[in-house]
Amino acid sequence: MNLLIADDSPEVLESLKVFLENSGHTVFCANDGEQALQIFCSHKIDGIFCALTLSKLGGLELLKEVKSA
Repeated sequence: MNLLIADDSPEVLESLKVFLENSGHTVFCANDGEQALQIFCSHKIDGIFCALTLSKLGGLELLKEVKSA
């Protein structure tokens, strides 16, 4: 699966990325909601892990955008 992680904490991004990659998934990481939306629009993403509070575009707004895409 291609997974997207959006979180402003580098520690959270790295730990989730390592865990998911070790489980056999391809992982894309974003530091904010706008970057996550750009990644989602340019790759086939099967699942998203995101924080509710993200800079530039909040987690709930990101999920609304993804749902309408």
